[in-house]
Amino acid sequence: MKKMIPVTAVCLCSAFCLLYFLVSEKVSGDDYIFLMLLLFLLPLSLKVFLNYRRLSGKEKNYPIFVRDLTLNIKTGMDPVKAILMLEDNDYGALGDDVKLLASNLKLGVPLSQALEIMAHNTKSGKIKRTISIISGSVKTGGRIEEVFTILTAYLINDREMKSEINSKLLIYQSIFFIIFIIFIFMNYFLQNSILPMMVESGFPVDEEFYGMLMFRSTILLGVFMGLVSGKLAKGSISGGMPDVFLLVFVGWVLNRTIF
Repeated sequence: MKKMIPVTAVCLCSAFCLLYFLVSEKVSGDDYIFLMLLLFLLPLSLKVFLNYRRLSGKEKNYPIFVRDLTLNIKTGMDPVKAILMLEDNDYGALGDDVKLLASNLKLGVPLSQALEIMAHNTKSGKIKRTISIISGSVKTGGRIEEVFTILTAYLINDREMKSEINSKLLIYQSIFFIIFIIFIFMNYFLQNSILPMMVESGFPVDEEFYGMLMFRSTILLGVFMGLVSGKLAKGSISGGMPDVFLLVFVGWVLNRTIF
């Protein structure tokens, strides 16, 4: 059900755009440029959003998996049996990776190799690093319980810190969006109050040119603010594609409905 929310939002945005292009008599060249930009951002934004949510789900559930594995090992189970006992547990987005790990172990794949396959499939750098520690401790032997206990404490603490950081970054993202909306309404005030007053006062002002300039500046601001927001919140420029899509669409809608 949750996976349908972004798809539904994209469908509604697309329907609104299509309706505007069919009904409006004020379609300009800039609108067609916006439409091409939207068609480029649409699949890319969906892909980035779904991949990011899947990866976040795996990293969120991974400390729980390691904690359960540690508890099983502390009861005296060997690592292979401890993993097999967790096969049917619910680990959300990580569940398929845990099932794959257990299936490989049942087929006789060595534990270290099965762990490496799991690490590769998760596509998470954090999970890969911690699994390399687990694999190394299994190969060398020694006091595995202590290694798993320390690793569990680290992962749970890291998850709590990441959650706190994300909540703070959400405030900065909100500020970005507020600034973007304020910029649009400042343009509205300029075009509907300041420029007409200048025309009435006898200043040679090309209102159509300034309207086009404000529209293009809104779209460009949406693109770059979205990219910065993605870098800030998700750690990568590509992670800002959903934010770019949202800001560009909101900017276009407000320009074409209130101006």
